[in-house]
Amino acid sequence: MKPINIQIPGMQSSHCMQRVKNAIDQINGVQIQELTKGSVKIMLESDILKSKVIQSIEDAGYSTSIDTDTEKAECHSACCVVNP
Repeated sequence: MKPINIQIPGMQSSHCMQRVKNAIDQINGVQIQELTKGSVKIMLESDILKSKVIQSIEDAGYSTSIDTDTEKAECHSACCVVNP
C-alpha cells in the first residue's frame, strides 16, 4: 500500500472531518491512517485510487492538494530512507 498525505485547508471542524471521512470510506482499497484538521493521511492499494479519493473529497465540497513528500518514499515499512 502507498501512503498519501492530502491537504484539505477547508476541513477544520469535526463536522467537516466527518464529511471527508464518509467520502473516503466509500472507496474500496483506501484506508484512512490519520484524519486531522486540514489534512488526511491515507493508504492506497493502487495509484489509480488517488484520483478517486481527490474527486470524492472535492465532491464533498473541499479543495485539496497532495503532499508530495509522501509520494517519494519507495519503501513503506520504515526500513528505508525517503529519496531526495
